[in-house]
Amino acid sequence: MPKAILELEIPESCWRCPCIQDRTKTYRWCGLDGGICPNPPYEKRRDDCPLKPVEDKQENEQLRAQVGKPTIEQVAWIAKCICQNADERGTFRHLIYDIMGYGGEAYQPLCEAGLLRINNSMTELTPEQVEALQQENEQLRKKGRKG
Repeated sequence: MPKAILELEIPESCWRCPCIQDRTKTYRWCGLDGGICPNPPYEKRRDDCPLKPVEDKQENEQLRAQVGKPTIEQVAWIAKCICQNADERGTFRHLIYDIMGYGGEAYQPLCEAGLLRINNSMTELTPEQVEALQQENEQLRKKGRKG
């Protein structure tokens, strides 16, 4: 399976991790491994944290060269899935399981690739912002049909 690289700053603790899906004072649900994070809030990252630091930019470039460039059709399909999920105000799980049709094995790699972060930022939009994006998307579709 091809690999993807998501560059983000490694958080100091699980509590600050962008992949955490649910937070309470004593409970954190790790979006990377699908389990409860065992660390007390604000303390540290867990010892077996699946986020790995990238030491060398050259390693990133080598991995990108191995992965290759997706086709325009592949990128368009992903964009359509993300837009459909945003229109439905769906969860990350709805996006990958119901819309994209993947199974449980897709959760961690797609989260690591940044799809959870994208989905969360899309679902945090106000209804007015979503409507504006939908209108812009529709205008772009119409423009693409004419050209």
